[in-house]
Amino acid sequence: MNNILQTILVALLPAVTTGLVTYLVSSKTLKSEMEKIHSEHEHDLKKLVAQHSVDIESIKEAHKLEMEKLERMHEQELDTIKLQHQQAMEIKEKESTYQAASSVLNMFLPTILDMPAVKEQLSKQLDKEQTK
Repeated sequence: MNNILQTILVALLPAVTTGLVTYLVSSKTLKSEMEKIHSEHEHDLKKLVAQHSVDIESIKEAHKLEMEKLERMHEQELDTIKLQHQQAMEIKEKESTYQAASSVLNMFLPTILDMPAVKEQLSKQLDKEQTK
């Protein structure tokens, strides 16, 4: 029985030693691989963050340019509308001036033409024109 126990101990001792050494080596390898992967991922994350901030800046710049373009277009539209309004007001002003002058002439012209001195003057002018 002693012999069997001794044989088991002799077989068990190298197996346990080999298992422990293998565990320690694989644990150390796993730890170094995990650090390596962590380092790679951290580097990739930094690159992605940097690229993301560059992308955000370019989007902001594009947005700023688009807003400036839209503001210029809006200002041009406002200028066009103001000009059209101003022209319409000038036309209405001229029309009202012509209407006022026309109504004044329509009111006073018959009275003026009925005056004897004006009739005489008109007759003289017509006679001169006919004799030419």
